[in-house]
Amino acid sequence: MSAQIASRSANSHKRGAMLLCAGGLVAIILVAAALRLFALGLGPPGLNQDEAANAWNAYCLLKTGVDQVGQPWPIFHTRALGENRSTLFIYLLMPFQAVLGLSPLSTRAAAPVFGVATVGLMYYVASRWFGRRVGLLAAGLLAINPWHIQHCRWGHESSIVPFLVILPIALLVRARLLGHPCRGASVDAPNSPRDDARAGWALAGGLSAGVACYGYPSVRIFLPVFLALAAIVAHRDWRVRWNLRRGRHACIAAAGGFFAMFAPLAVTHLVDPEINKRAEMTKVWRSQDGAIERIGKVVERYAMHFDPAFLFVRGDSWEVFSPPGGGMFLWFTLPLMLGGVVAMAHRWWSMRNNAAPAVGIDFARSLALLAVFTLTYPVGDMLSGHPSAHALRSLPGVIPLNMLAALGGVWMWDALRSRSRAAAIAASGAIALAAIGESALDNSRRMGEYNRRPRVYHDFFVDLLEACDFVRPRLAQADVVFIGDTGMPYAYVVTLVGLQYDPHRWLIEPRDWERSGWDTYRRFGKLRFLSQESVVHELAQLRLASDGRRALLIVRPEQYGQRAPLLEIKRPDGQAVLWVCEEILGRERVR
Repeated sequence: MSAQIASRSANSHKRGAMLLCAGGLVAIILVAAALRLFALGLGPPGLNQDEAANAWNAYCLLKTGVDQVGQPWPIFHTRALGENRSTLFIYLLMPFQAVLGLSPLSTRAAAPVFGVATVGLMYYVASRWFGRRVGLLAAGLLAINPWHIQHCRWGHESSIVPFLVILPIALLVRARLLGHPCRGASVDAPNSPRDDARAGWALAGGLSAGVACYGYPSVRIFLPVFLALAAIVAHRDWRVRWNLRRGRHACIAAAGGFFAMFAPLAVTHLVDPEINKRAEMTKVWRSQDGAIERIGKVVERYAMHFDPAFLFVRGDSWEVFSPPGGGMFLWFTLPLMLGGVVAMAHRWWSMRNNAAPAVGIDFARSLALLAVFTLTYPVGDMLSGHPSAHALRSLPGVIPLNMLAALGGVWMWDALRSRSRAAAIAASGAIALAAIGESALDNSRRMGEYNRRPRVYHDFFVDLLEACDFVRPRLAQADVVFIGDTGMPYAYVVTLVGLQYDPHRWLIEPRDWERSGWDTYRRFGKLRFLSQESVVHELAQLRLASDGRRALLIVRPEQYGQRAPLLEIKRPDGQAVLWVCEEILGRERVR
C-alpha cells in the first residue's frame, strides 16, 4: 500500500513538473513573439535595399513565375541587385505576400515567425542534451537575446539562419542520431543496446540540412562542417547504430537525404562561377597574398568571433547590423557563459573520475556536441572580409552561445544551492533583475533612439518609402516620375516595393540598366532615376526639352532649388531630406 502511495506521489510530482515546464515554455514563446512582432515597422524602420530585393524577386515569382530578370523559378541563385544571392528566403516570403501583398510588412513577416519557432526548437534540443532546466533557460535567453531579436525584425535572408541551423539538429536529435547514445538494454535482449533509431525523422533531418544550405551562404559552410565534426565526436555510437537494423536504416536515411539535396548545390559551386560572385567580391584576402598571409587572415577572422568587443561591447562595425546597445549579447550573460565553460570542464573532469552522469542524459556526448557547436560557429564568416566579425554570417552562434550560458546558469544554481539555498536565490534574483533591466533598455532603444539615428534612417530608406506612399495614388495621373538618387544607392528596388509595382508591367516595359558589378537601373516605365553626378544638370535639360508632360519629382532639397514642394519629408532631427514636387515640364508653372 505504501509503495502505491509513493508511486502515485511520484507520478503526481512528475506531472506537476511537466505542467510547470510547459507553462514556462509557453510564457517564453509569448515573450519571444512580442519582442519580434511588436511594431515590426520599427527597430529598424523603413526597408533596406537587400530586403527590397528579396521582396521584389519573391513578388515577381508569385505573380509571374519568373524573378526580376526573367529567370523562371531559380534554385541556386537569383540575380537580385547583381550579386547572385541565395533563393530559399524569397520562396519563404511568397506565402506571406500572397496574404499581405507587397509591402514592408509582408517582407518582414517571415523572419519573426521563424525566429519564434527557433526559440521552441532551442528548448527541444537543449532539454534533450542537458535536461529541461537547461532547455527552458536556453529558450529564455534566446527569447531576449538582442542579436537574435535584431535580425528577426527585418527581411534579410540571413534572418532565418538560426532556424535553418537548429531545425535539422532537432530532427536528428528526434531520430536519436545526435546526442542520443545507443545505450541501454532492450526488453527482448537485455545484454544488447536498444535499436531505437527512427529512420523517418532521420530522413527529415538529412533533407532539412540539405535544403538549409540553399539559404544564406554562410549556412552552406557552417552546417556541413558542424555535422561532419558532430559525427566524428559521436563515432562510437554511430558504429553501434550501424550494426543494428533500424539504426543502419536511420543512418542511411540521414546521409542520403542530406546528400540528395546538397550534392546539386555543391556541383553548381564547382561549375558555375556566377554562384560564387558574391564570395569573390568579399574575400578576406587579396589576390596577391601568399598562402601564409591568407591563412593568417582566416585565423585572425576566426578569433574575432570570441572577442568580448564583438560579443558584448561594440558588436558589428556596421551600425545597422548590431543591436542598439552595441554588443551581440547583454552583459548579464557574460558570467553565465563563463559558468558554462567551467561547467563543461567540471563535468568532463567528473566523468573522467567515473562520477555518475545525470539519469537519462549522456553528458559526455552532449558536452562534446556543444563544444563543437561553439567552436565552429564562426566558420561561415572566416573567408569573407569585414572590419569586424560579421553579425549576419556569424548568426549560427546565437544557438550554442546561449545554450552555453544556460548550462552555466543551471550549474551555478546547483553549485550554490548545495552550499546555501539563500545564496543561490539571491544570485539568481540579481541575474534575473539584470536580465530584465538590460532587456528593457535594449528594446526601448530599438523602438526609440535607434530609429532616429541618421545612418539607420538613410540606410533603411525611410524617406524614400514615405515619398512612395505619397506618390503611389498619384502615379496614374503623372506622365513621368524623376528620382534623384543622390545618397540613395539601389533606390530603384526600394521604389518598386514602395510603389507596389506590378511585376507584369515590369517585365514588358522597356528598362534601361547597366549590368556590370552591381546592377544600376536608370529607367523603367514612367520612372527615371537621375544620376548622382548630374542630377541638377539633367533636370534643367528636361525642363527645356519637354513639352507639357506632368512630372513628379522625388529629389533632395538642394537639388531642386527654391521651388515649393508638394511634400517635404524631414528626418527625426528636423532636417529636411527629401522633397516631392510636381511641375509641367517645359513651362515655368510649378505646383
